[in-house]
Amino acid sequence: MAQDIEEGDEWDSDYFEYGAKVNMVIGNHMFSLNGFYGRANSSESIITGAVMDPLWGGEIPLFTPDEDGLFHVNLTTRGYFPRQKFVGATYNYELKFLKSSTLGGVAPVMRAEAMYEFDHTFVNQDFEFVKSDYLRTGVSLDWKAKLRSLNEKAYFTIMPQFFYDRILDEKSGWDVGLDKNSYALGLLLETTYLNARLKPSLAWLHDFNGEADLLLPSLTYTRTYQWEYTLEGLFIDAREKMDNIDLFTHKNYIGFKIKYNWS
Repeated sequence: MAQDIEEGDEWDSDYFEYGAKVNMVIGNHMFSLNGFYGRANSSESIITGAVMDPLWGGEIPLFTPDEDGLFHVNLTTRGYFPRQKFVGATYNYELKFLKSSTLGGVAPVMRAEAMYEFDHTFVNQDFEFVKSDYLRTGVSLDWKAKLRSLNEKAYFTIMPQFFYDRILDEKSGWDVGLDKNSYALGLLLETTYLNARLKPSLAWLHDFNGEADLLLPSLTYTRTYQWEYTLEGLFIDAREKMDNIDLFTHKNYIGFKIKYNWS
């Protein structure tokens, strides 16, 4: 399959990037405002060279013969780096009223982020570029807590997260593989044992739209500075076809990695 991705030349002013960020601290509240105008870091592409199937409908690859009479798939991936324009904000606040000496005396920190992107580029089911304003938001709680019944010496990292995305200008009939409103819930749990040499971790993500769950457990043992061993797995259960987490439904695995640092 051939690839034709439009890229700018070196020092092409059309590919310059401009950004600004302002940080503010008001009491225990931390804010930031930021903006960006430039090109996306990843390209959007479509597949061209397909034809309509006269029997079943829909698009199928176009096969063309070469000089030896062998047929080849004649498809080309065409794309470009879309113009990206967005404004965003972040907010951090320490929730001191949740501070508890029983749980180690550390107050959780709430973090919130929002980004509004103008004319975000999507690819629809007809392999066409379509644009819509796109809102992405997230809220998380970063908590270091002592659970002495499970770990006498080290803290647990407990991080629940909630994500909400909205396609604002979605038009009837153009399917981009996402719902107009998308919701997801996540959780990260981590701690350490044996003077931080043994690190169990568990990450979980639930996609409400696709009724899908992703589970990523891992256990890392650092034997020395040079040697590190990791046992990990990935398990996905999706009950709806949303072209999201469900794409990896049959990619479940359990793996063991050995890492050696040369020094």
